[in-house]
Amino acid sequence: MPSQHRGSTHYSYQHLVNLETGLLGPVPWRDIQWIEVDTVEERHISRLVPPKRIDHSDSLINALRSAGLPCVRIDRVIRIQPETPVNP
Repeated sequence: MPSQHRGSTHYSYQHLVNLETGLLGPVPWRDIQWIEVDTVEERHISRLVPPKRIDHSDSLINALRSAGLPCVRIDRVIRIQPETPVNP
């Protein structure tokens, strides 16, 4: 389960049972084939200034790998694909 460490939340892959987003209710981890995360943040500056694009790929890949989650980068998306379900 989550543990606090220096102001951030860390999750252990082995403890994941459900995945919940703002659009979907809890989805059992065993039913998930993969999760894709857009790694480029677009910050709105103002109406006349184009948005600032910040690529978080490297830090996100490092965090996922340190948590034991297998991932692969596809363009500006990171695909997290569990090798085996947590709850078979």
